[in-house]
Amino acid sequence: MYCPNCGKLNEDGDKYCAFCGAPLVDNQNFPSAAGQAADQAQAALSALGAAGRKLLALAQRHKKVVAGAAAEIVAVAVAGGVLSARFSARGVAERYFKAMMGSDASAAYACLDIVESAFTSEEKFAEMWEQSYAEKELFNYSVEERRAKSSSLYSFDAPEQENSISHTFDFTYYLRGDATAYSASVTVVEGAGGLPLMKNYKVLPDFQLTGYEIVVPRGSSVLLDGLELAAPEVEDDRLVYRVPALFTTAYDLTVENPLCETVQQRLYPEGGNYQLYDIPFSGQTCADLGALAASQFDSIMTAILAYGEMPADIQLSRNSIAAMTYTSLRDRLVQPAEGTGLYQFTRTAIGDDSSGGQTVSGGEITYTCDIEFDFTYSEVYRAWDNELVNNEGRESSGYGTFYYTYEDGAWGLEDFALNFYL
Repeated sequence: MYCPNCGKLNEDGDKYCAFCGAPLVDNQNFPSAAGQAADQAQAALSALGAAGRKLLALAQRHKKVVAGAAAEIVAVAVAGGVLSARFSARGVAERYFKAMMGSDASAAYACLDIVESAFTSEEKFAEMWEQSYAEKELFNYSVEERRAKSSSLYSFDAPEQENSISHTFDFTYYLRGDATAYSASVTVVEGAGGLPLMKNYKVLPDFQLTGYEIVVPRGSSVLLDGLELAAPEVEDDRLVYRVPALFTTAYDLTVENPLCETVQQRLYPEGGNYQLYDIPFSGQTCADLGALAASQFDSIMTAILAYGEMPADIQLSRNSIAAMTYTSLRDRLVQPAEGTGLYQFTRTAIGDDSSGGQTVSGGEITYTCDIEFDFTYSEVYRAWDNELVNNEGRESSGYGTFYYTYEDGAWGLEDFALNFYL
C-alpha cells in the first residue's frame, strides 16, 4: 500500500512506512470519501495516543459532521499522527537505522544526543562515520522494541513503555541479493525540550566519551588535532587537561614542554584516559646544563685556588654535600699556611658525561649533570723527610656531579661533588 505521507509503496500488512516512519492507512478500498476520512482520522488519532483517543471520542459523539469538516479534522489528525510517528522513539530509531544503511552522516548526526565540543562537531562526526559505515542496499527490514526484563520474575513486561526515558529497538534486515538475516540495535533516550506530541527522542551514541582527561608532566602544553587545550588543573604535580567530549576516533596528539623533546603520536581515546608520565629532556636543555656545569666548575676552582669561600653566585643549603665538604675539599687542594698544594691549575678539557634517559616526570623537575675534566697542574708537597718538594707540569683528570632543579623558569644548582686524581 502507498504511504499517505510520502507516497511510497510499502508491503501489505505493514503498520508503518519503511521510508518515513508514518503510520500506514489502507486507503485503496474505502467505500466513500466520508468513510475514508473517518477511518483515516481514527487511525491517525489512535497514533496520537491518549490525546488522540479523547479527540476521537469527541468526534464520535457528533456523528453529523459534514464531509468538509471531517476532511479538515483528517488533515490535522494525519499531520499530527505523522509528526508523532516521526518524533516518536521508534521513528527516531528507524531514521537512524536508515542513516546507517545509507551511510548518511548528516541524517545520523541529527538523530544523536551529542555533547557539543570542538571534537564532536558534525564535520568530525562525518569523518568518523565514513570510516565506520559503508552504504548498504537495504531490501527489507523489521523492527521490534526490546521488552524490559523483570528483575523478580524473569518474565517480560509489555513492549510499550511510554514512561521510560530509554527505548531499545532491535532491527532484523536483509540486503538486496543476500538471504542472510542481519541484526542491529538502536537505543534512544528522551531528552529535555520536547513537546507533548513530539518528544525530544535522541539516539544514545556509543562512540562518544565525556569528561576525557589528558594527564602530562608539569609545564607541558597539549595540542589535539592542532587545537591547543586550555585551563589545565594541577593534580599531584601533574597537569590534567579535561576535554568535555570527543568521539572515539583517532586524533593527532602533540605534547610540548620548553625543556623537553616534543612528543607526537596518534591518540585513540577508546583505550581510556591518556597519561604521559615522562618526557625526555631535549638535546638543547642537556647542552645548556652541560655548559652551565662547566662554567660553575671553573668558578668553583678559581675560588678554591684563591683559598676563598664558595662563589657568591652559588647558594646551597647547609645540609648539601658541597656545603658540608667544600672546606675539606679546599684544604685538600691548597694549604697556604704550610705552603703546600696546587699553585697552578689549568683545565684543559671538560665534557658532559650525563647518563641518558633523564626525563621530566612531574613534581620537582631535576637534572643530574655528570662531567669529566682534564687538567694540568703544579704542586708543592712535603716529602717523607718533611722537605718541600715542587713538581711541575703534571697532567691528570677528575670527575664531578652537579644537581640542578628547575624553578620559576630557571635552573638552580642544588648540590655538587668533585673528585680529583692527584
